[in-house]
Amino acid sequence: MTTCLQFSPRIPLNDLFTVVPDSTAWDGHYDNVPKEYEGNSLVRTPRRPLATFGTAGRSMTLLPGKALPHAYGVYVIGLLEPHPAVYVGIAAEGGKEPEGILKRLQKHRVKISGSHVHVAANAGGIHHPVQWGSFASLRHKEIVTPATPDTLRDVVIMTGSLGPGANLKSALGPYEGALCRPTDARRALIRAVFGSELTDVYSLNSTKGKRSPAPSSSVRFDGHPDVFL
Repeated sequence: MTTCLQFSPRIPLNDLFTVVPDSTAWDGHYDNVPKEYEGNSLVRTPRRPLATFGTAGRSMTLLPGKALPHAYGVYVIGLLEPHPAVYVGIAAEGGKEPEGILKRLQKHRVKISGSHVHVAANAGGIHHPVQWGSFASLRHKEIVTPATPDTLRDVVIMTGSLGPGANLKSALGPYEGALCRPTDARRALIRAVFGSELTDVYSLNSTKGKRSPAPSSSVRFDGHPDVFL
């Protein structure tokens, strides 16, 4: 039996969302989690004032009449500034409090701009991994000025689904891993996100996953043949 993860066409983020820029000052630094507290629910946070928008949920909102192609599944974020970068994530159905793609994208929007939405340094809010932090710091330094706030105008997204009710974590995880490792599927993903076969794309994923998809699993990007994993 063939299982196919089908992606929507890439969409400029600004075509779907109103993005509120963060106008607070920032020198690109983060408050690292104290070593003795690592693993105890503390998070790495940007060292800057509370973001202009206050919370991740208010950082960007869907435009009137707009909706994401899928509520759950695999989502991909592509960025061009300050250099090409891509992130692959999953938003699974099931569980007590499933977190959909919309909420996941809002959290990543905060990471892109290195924004502070926490109750205090290292407490509450969103974890900013090193991969995201170094990218966000450089992005802020190179493209943000008082006259040109970062509204994520270079960002595109894609969402993919296995079908209603099928987007469970156990099913999506192997696809996420295959799309992060150097595979034909990864190369097809880069073409779909950026429109060309870029060879030097920064990965914002910290892990690449070890589980392999089931036999006859494939991914399908809009307008392209299936790529079997």
